[in-house]
Amino acid sequence: MADALSVLDGLGVAQAWVIGHWWGGHLAMHRAVAAPERLLGAVVIDPLGAVPDGGEAEMAANLTSRLTPETAARVEEMDARLRKGNGTEADGEEMMRLVWPYYFASPESAPPMPATAMNNDVYAETFASIRQLEVIDNCGHFPWLEHQGSISAALARADLP
Repeated sequence: MADALSVLDGLGVAQAWVIGHWWGGHLAMHRAVAAPERLLGAVVIDPLGAVPDGGEAEMAANLTSRLTPETAARVEEMDARLRKGNGTEADGEEMMRLVWPYYFASPESAPPMPATAMNNDVYAETFASIRQLEVIDNCGHFPWLEHQGSISAALARADLP
């Protein structure tokens, strides 16, 4: 979030729109919370973190269901290392190369994967932040009415800066 603000400061921009898709959508939500006074607004498209598990289970199922069992195991192995902060840039590149076609409805017609670089610390931190989402069971749109004290209790448990 500090990098995003530094870019705005460097450009002399007081407020800007933040737009993010998937991983970027998750980061856009963090950005909106970190410095709302610097936002004109946010456009968040299919973000991680918008459902209780961040969409991880469904995303993993969609990406790996069409892989061979060996390839799926390899992807899972690299992803586990990366999420713990123990992966390498080569792990990230190989994992993306293996799953890239499956981000598309027709993997056989997927465009070539663009050049990528992965910051392993950011990868691990982002997935850790997704898991900080707290779900209140048996609750509708007004948790403070249905489960009084639930919001203040969740905030007390949160690791807020």
